[in-house]
Amino acid sequence: MLDDSKKEYLRHSGLNLLYIVLWYLFAFSLSLYNKWIFSSSFPFPLFMTSWHMLMQWLLSWMLLSIVPSLRTTTNLSTIEYVKKIVPCSLSTALDIGLSNLSLKTITLTFYTMCKSSSLIWVLLFAFIFRLEKPSFSIAGIILVIAVGVIMMVSAETNFVLSGAIQVLLATAAGGLRWSLTQILLKNSQNGLNNPVIILYYLAPVMFACLIILSLIFESWSDIAQSDYFIHGTLSTIKSIVMIVSPGFLAFGMVLSEFKLIARSSIITMSIAGIFKELLTIFLSSVIFGDILTPINITGMAITIIGILIYNYLKYYQTMNAKSYEQVQTNEPIFDLEDINVSNPTENTSIPQESISNSTKITL
Repeated sequence: MLDDSKKEYLRHSGLNLLYIVLWYLFAFSLSLYNKWIFSSSFPFPLFMTSWHMLMQWLLSWMLLSIVPSLRTTTNLSTIEYVKKIVPCSLSTALDIGLSNLSLKTITLTFYTMCKSSSLIWVLLFAFIFRLEKPSFSIAGIILVIAVGVIMMVSAETNFVLSGAIQVLLATAAGGLRWSLTQILLKNSQNGLNNPVIILYYLAPVMFACLIILSLIFESWSDIAQSDYFIHGTLSTIKSIVMIVSPGFLAFGMVLSEFKLIARSSIITMSIAGIFKELLTIFLSSVIFGDILTPINITGMAITIIGILIYNYLKYYQTMNAKSYEQVQTNEPIFDLEDINVSNPTENTSIPQESISNSTKITL
C-alpha cells in the first residue's frame, strides 16, 4: 500500500541522512584542519594528501581483513583495472590534490564558492554517462542553488589567480570523479559495489598520482629541512603522526560519500554538498573571520529554498513511481480477506463489479 511506500521512503531517507551527517562531520573536520595546516604550518598539501591516500588503503585493507564478508571473490583483470579503476583514481587524485593545493593561497570562503560550481560538472557528466535523465525541473533547481551560492560569497576580495585556477580544475575533475564512482558502485559484475573494496582498489593509484605531483610542484628538500624534521627523533615522530592522522578523517569521509552515492545518486549528494558548503561558510566566518554581507545572507536563503524544493520534487517523484508500480502489478485497492463477511450490511458500499463472478463468499 502507499502508506508502506511512505514508510519505506522515510526509512531510506533516514539512513541517507545518517550518512550525510557522518560525511559532514568528517568533511568539516578535515577541511578546517587542512586550511589551518596548509596555509601556515605545513605548506606541502600534495605531499601530505598522498599519505592520506596510503592511510586509506591501509585502513581499507585492515577492514577487509577483519570483516571477511566485505571481500569479493572476483578478481579484476589488468585491462579491467586500467579501464575502470585508473580513470576514477586519477580524477579523484586531481580533485583532492588541486583542492588542497588551492587552500594555500585562497580563503576557505572563496574555495567554497568555486567548489559550488561542481553541480554544473556533476550534472554534465551525469547526463553524458546517462546516470540521470535530463530534466528542466532539476536543471532549474540546480541553477537556483548555484546562483544562491555565488551570492553567498560574492564579496570575496582576496582573489589569487593561481589558487582560483587550481580549485576550478579540481571542481571539473570532481564532477568526473563522482560520475565514475557511481558507475563503479552501481555495477556489481566485478564485485565493485562495495565502498570498502572500491577504496582498496582506488587508493594505491591515488597515492602514486599525488606523490608524482608532489615531486613536480613541491620541494622535498624543503620538507626534509623544515622544522618538523630537524629537531630530533621525537619531533619527527610527532610530525609523522600529524601528517598521517587526518587519513582517518579522509577514510571516514570517503566511505560516507561512497555509501551515500550507492544509496541515492550523485545529484542527491551534490545537493547535500551544497548545504555542507553553507555550514562551511558559516564556520569559516566564525573561525577565520570571513565577513558575511546582506547579499551573502540572501544567497543562503535562496540556496536553502532550492534544497527544499529539490527534496520535495524527489519525494513527489518517488511516491508517483510507487503508485505506478502498484497499478502495473494490479495490486488491489482492498483485499477480500480484509472484508468482514460475517456482517454483510457493513460492506454495502463495495461496488458489486469489484467482486469477481468466479469468487464465492459464504455468508
